[in-house]
Amino acid sequence: MATLKGESYRPAFPSLTHLENPAYVSSGAEFHQACTHHVNHTFGAHLVYIIASRSLSQNTGNVHRLEQALGDRHVATWPGFSPHTPWNEVLDATKEAMQKKADCIVTIGGGSLTDGAKAMLLLLANDITTLEQLREFQAKAADTQKKLLSSGANAQSITSKDIPCVSPNSPLICIPTTLSGGEYSHFAGGTDPETGHKSILGHPFCGPRLIINDAKLTTTSPEWVWLSTGVRGIDHCVEAFCRLQPEDTEMDREALEAFKCLVPGLLRTKKDRNDEQSRLDCMLGVNRVMIMLKKGITPGASHGIGHQLGPMGVGHGETSCILLPAVLKYNARVNAEKQECMKAALWDEPSVSSVLRERGLTQSSSDLADALDAVFRELGMPRSLKEKGIGEDRYSTLAKNSLKDPCCTANPIPITKEEQVLEILPIMFGVKLRGKALTAIILACAGLDFLEFGYDQGLLGGILSGDRFREMLGEPGPTMEGLLSGIYTVGCAGGALVSFIWGEKLGRVGSIVWANVIVIIGAVIQTACYSYWQMFVARIIAGIGVGLSTVSVPILQSETLPARNRGGMLVIQSALINAGVAIASWLTFATLFSNSSLQWRFPIAMQVFFSAIVLVLCFFIPETPRWLVSQGRNDEARAVIARLVDTTEDDTLVEGQLQEIFDNVKEENLNETSWSDTFHNKTPMRNLHRVVLGMGPYMMNQWSGINSITYYLTYTLQNYLGFERNLALILASVSFAQYAILSWPPYFYIDKIACLLEPTDARSAAAVAFMFLFTDAFTLGILPVSWSYSSEIQPLSTRNKATSVGVASHWLSNFVVVLVTPIGLDNIGTNYYWIWAGVNALFVPLVFFFGVETAGRSLEMVDQDFIEEPRVLMGLNPRHRKVLRATKEDEEQRFRRSSLTGAEKVDEGTEKVEAVH
Repeated sequence: MATLKGESYRPAFPSLTHLENPAYVSSGAEFHQACTHHVNHTFGAHLVYIIASRSLSQNTGNVHRLEQALGDRHVATWPGFSPHTPWNEVLDATKEAMQKKADCIVTIGGGSLTDGAKAMLLLLANDITTLEQLREFQAKAADTQKKLLSSGANAQSITSKDIPCVSPNSPLICIPTTLSGGEYSHFAGGTDPETGHKSILGHPFCGPRLIINDAKLTTTSPEWVWLSTGVRGIDHCVEAFCRLQPEDTEMDREALEAFKCLVPGLLRTKKDRNDEQSRLDCMLGVNRVMIMLKKGITPGASHGIGHQLGPMGVGHGETSCILLPAVLKYNARVNAEKQECMKAALWDEPSVSSVLRERGLTQSSSDLADALDAVFRELGMPRSLKEKGIGEDRYSTLAKNSLKDPCCTANPIPITKEEQVLEILPIMFGVKLRGKALTAIILACAGLDFLEFGYDQGLLGGILSGDRFREMLGEPGPTMEGLLSGIYTVGCAGGALVSFIWGEKLGRVGSIVWANVIVIIGAVIQTACYSYWQMFVARIIAGIGVGLSTVSVPILQSETLPARNRGGMLVIQSALINAGVAIASWLTFATLFSNSSLQWRFPIAMQVFFSAIVLVLCFFIPETPRWLVSQGRNDEARAVIARLVDTTEDDTLVEGQLQEIFDNVKEENLNETSWSDTFHNKTPMRNLHRVVLGMGPYMMNQWSGINSITYYLTYTLQNYLGFERNLALILASVSFAQYAILSWPPYFYIDKIACLLEPTDARSAAAVAFMFLFTDAFTLGILPVSWSYSSEIQPLSTRNKATSVGVASHWLSNFVVVLVTPIGLDNIGTNYYWIWAGVNALFVPLVFFFGVETAGRSLEMVDQDFIEEPRVLMGLNPRHRKVLRATKEDEEQRFRRSSLTGAEKVDEGTEKVEAVH
C-alpha cells in the first residue's frame, strides 16, 4: 500500500505471522498527516470518533490539528477518561459513538484512553450500553475462557472463533503520547465504579490496527508521565527476560534489545526532553517487549503487586519504580544468571554506566536491582510507598489482594502466601537500611575498623617476645625492634598522604573499602613471611591501609552522626581501639603454648578477619550527605539524610539539614579550593589555623607516651622489671583489659563536659601500678577526643585533606615514639618515662588557650565559630569553651527553621551547587 513521504510503515510484530488482527506501526510522518492518510487509504473510514487526552485538548492545539486534518470525516471528540478507566465513562462514550455511527476510533494520548477505546470496539459490536450488560458479558467471557483453558487450550491459542460474541470490525488507530504500551495488546482494563474492582476485557480484534509514533508529539506529555510509563516498559523487559518458564529464545532477545533501547533512551530524554531520536528509541523498545503479551507470557510479582496499588492511587509506572528492584532482590536466588546478563547490558552502555559510577556503584559490587535503583533515582522517580502515602498499616491488605493476581503466581518464585509479599515490601526502601539500623551499621563498620587498628597496636609486643618468632626471623636488637614497630607507622603516614591526594575522589565509604583491601594484602604477606625484610614491606602495606582508614572513619562518623551524641559514639570507637589492644594481648598469650610458627602467624592472620567484616558492612553504608553535596549530588544527599533520620525526603527536617549543608558548601566554594588552600588563612574559613589546631590532639595522643607502653609493655615488664615471660604476658593482658573497660565511662560525660579537659598525669613508670594508672588516665581523656576532634573542626572543602595532615602527624609522631623507646629504655632504663611526664604537663595550657569546643555543635555551627572569632587564642573567649547540650528536639527545631527560611535554595538542585564550584 502507498505510504507518505518519509514514513516508515511496518508490522508491529513481524515474526508473529499467525495473528488474526495484526497491528502496524507508522513513524516518520507527523501524526495528523499519517492518521488522515490511513483513515482514507488504508481503512476507507468515513466517520471518525476521536478520544483525546484532556490535557492535550486544553493545553495544546494538537487535537484541533487532527480534527482539521480529518475534515468532514471527524464526527465527535470525547474528552478522555479518568485514571483507571471507569467503565461508566467508557459506556457513555460508547453510546455517543453509536449515535454518531462511527466506523473508526482514533485515540491521541495515554494508556487510559487506549484501554477505553479497545473496550469500546467490543461494546459497539455487541450493543452493550449499560453496566449490567457489561457485567453479564464479562461473566460469560470468564466462564468461556475457564472452559477453554480446562480443556487444554492456552491463552495464545484462543481465537475469535472460540469466543461467543460478535467480533469487532471497526479499526482502532492509536497515537500514543506515553510509553504505557497498551496500544500493542488486545486487552482492556477498566474499573467498576460501584465496587472499585478492576477487570479485563479481551478479544483478538480489540487491538489497534495502527499505531502512529510521533516523537515530537510526546514532548507534550508531562515529564513524570513519560518517564514513569517508560519505567513500566523497563519492568516488562526485566520480568519477561528474567522469567524461568516458558523457554523462548526470541522473547529473550526482544526483551534484552528493548531494555537496551529504553534505559539509555529515558536517561537521554530526562537530560533533553526535545531529543526526538531518543524518544523514538524508547517507543521502539516498548514495541519490541510487548511481544510478550502476544506470546501469552505473564509478567511477575512487580506487576502482580503493582496492580493492587492502582486502586490505592499509585500509577502503574510509579509502582514499577518502587517494586521492581525489591522483587529482583527477592528473585535473585533463582534467576541470578539472567539478572547478571541484564546488568552487563547496562554497564556496556556508556551513557548508563557513567550514571551508575556517578552514583557510587561498581559493576563487581552491585547487582541488577542496585543498578535499576540508581537509574530510577536519576530519573527522579519515587522509590518507596511512603512517598506515595501508602503506610505499613496497608501492607496486610496489599499482600492479601496480591495473591489473587495471576502475575504473582507466574513469578520466578511463585507468590502464594501473604508472608512472601510482606517479605518483599520492606526491601523497597533501597534495599537500604534506615534510621537506627543504618546508624548501627555505620557504628559497627567504624568500630570494627578501629578495633582492627587497636589490635595491630597491641599485637607486636607479644609477637616480638615470642620464642618461635625469634627462632624463625632471628634475634632483633633494640634498633631493629624499634624499626619493626616504627616502619608500620611510616606506612600509616603514607596512607594519610594517599587520603590527602585521592580521598575526595574516593569518597568516605570508598576510602574505607580501599583501606581494608590494602590491610588484608599486608596481613596476608605478614602471615606468610620468613624474613624481617618481608615483614618490613608487609607492615608498610598494612600501615598504608590503616592510615587511610584512620582518616576516613572519623570523617564518616562526624558527617553522619547527630551532633548531640556524636562524642558518645566516638567514645565507643575509642573503646574498641582499646578492646583491639586487649584482644591482641590475650590472643598472643593464648598462642604462647604453641611450639610451631602458629604462635605468631595466627594472631597476625586475625587482621584479615576484622577487615573482611568491615568490607561487607561497607556495602550497606551510603556516602555522607556533605560529601554528596560537595559533588553536586543534592538529590542523593537528600535521600541519605532522610534515611539517617528515618523520615520522608520532603520532611522539613530533611530540607533544613540539607539547607545548612548547602549554604556551607556554597560559602566554602565561592573560591575554587586547591591543595595549597589547605595551608593558608586567606578566607574567613581560616584553613591553616584549623589544620594546625586539628593536628594538636593527634600529636598529643602520641607525645603523651602511650605507645611507649602499649607497643612494648610485655617487653618492658620482661626485660626491665624482671618478670618471667608468662607473667609479663598476663600482666600486660590484664592492663589492656582494664584499659578497654575504662574506655567506656567517657561515653556518659563526653557530650556533657568539654572535650578539651584532658586528665593526664604520668608520674612514674617504676612500678606496674603506675603503668596501669597512666593507661587509665589516657583512655579517660585524650583517646576519645584525639581521633574525632580534627574532622569536627575542619571546613568541608578541606576536611579530608586537613584530617589527612593530622593523621599523618599522628603516625609520624608514633614512628618517633616507637623507634626511640627501645633505645631509650636500653640506655636510661625506666627513667625514660620522666620525659613523657614533662611533655604531658605542657598539654594543659595549650589546650586551654588554643582549643575550640565542639560538643553539642553541628559541623556547620563550628564553621561559624571560626568565621566570627578572628583570634588564634580562641580559648580566651568563654563562648568557645562552652558545651552545648542540645536535645534531639532542639536539633530538629533548628533544622525545620532552616527549611522555612531557605528551602527554595535547595529546590534549585544540582545546578546551584555546580554553579559555585
